[in-house]
Amino acid sequence: MIDWTEQQEQEMIARAKAGDPEANYQLSLWALERSEEEPDEIRWNRLAAKCLVKAAQAGHGPAQERLQALLEQNAQPAAPAKRSAPAKEETPPAEPVPISGGRRSARHAQQQEAQKPVRRGPRIVPREEVYEDEEEPEEDYGDEEEEEDERPARRSKAKSGGKKALPFSNWGEAQWRRMERICIGICALLIVAIAVMFFTGRRRSGAGQTADPTMPQAGQVTEATPEPEVEPYPDDTVKAAIQASDIEVQPADLDYVKAATTATVTVGTGNKTLRLRSGPNTNYRQLAEMPNGTAVDVFAKKDDWALVLYQADDGPLYGWCSSSYLITTSGSVG
Repeated sequence: MIDWTEQQEQEMIARAKAGDPEANYQLSLWALERSEEEPDEIRWNRLAAKCLVKAAQAGHGPAQERLQALLEQNAQPAAPAKRSAPAKEETPPAEPVPISGGRRSARHAQQQEAQKPVRRGPRIVPREEVYEDEEEPEEDYGDEEEEEDERPARRSKAKSGGKKALPFSNWGEAQWRRMERICIGICALLIVAIAVMFFTGRRRSGAGQTADPTMPQAGQVTEATPEPEVEPYPDDTVKAAIQASDIEVQPADLDYVKAATTATVTVGTGNKTLRLRSGPNTNYRQLAEMPNGTAVDVFAKKDDWALVLYQADDGPLYGWCSSSYLITTSGSVG
């Protein structure tokens, strides 16, 4: 029994791949022993046959003799099983028919020719006889098992002769007639559905043509008047005047009010006044003092401060004041 270590096994496989006939022969003997230990594994028989054929093709004598012995062993027909035959009545032996001298010598020569042993030389078996109808696999000396998913595909391909079976090729006449009836029924249903949709659509279109008293008649539809565009407030002239005024903080575009707004200064009773400054903070310088009850125009806002126009005695004056002391009379400061 061949007992190799893993390293020896790898070395022998490498030599066999390199084409060493002795390594192929030893590897075939090792695979045969493995097949006897694992009879369910077909790969060992295949590996043994492949390696033995390689060694025989390379001219290795023991490999050729072993391969010839295996072929002769497979060529001998199996002995048929003996069956117990019913007993027959013995018939007397037939009397020999006299044969002439010429015929006797010819027959004797044929028997001697048939008894001569047939000499057969070493015969190299091609790969097709070893692997039968399977495709020649790549050289693989490892223990990888053949994937199970490829086996059914190979068998079906071998049965069909390598050609793909056409769909519905095994249908009979009854199946084709049943399919024909199904197709006719589907076509009839489609025709009925199209007819129903056609007549229903015509009925709806006829009903839609009747006069509807709520719908305006032709010629009575008037075009909608476009809404007037809202002019921005304040306009560019006022914004230019504000920028030319004596204030330090100019309002941003989002701080301007959207409509004309007027307000009244309300600081309580008496001779109290509201200071007008150059910015929206008490830290900015004072421009004027607006008496209680003064009417101003509001143009912008900033937190709790408002940008107003104060009609002073010496002319109009723009400035910032606290919006808490303003009561709007039109529009909105917020």
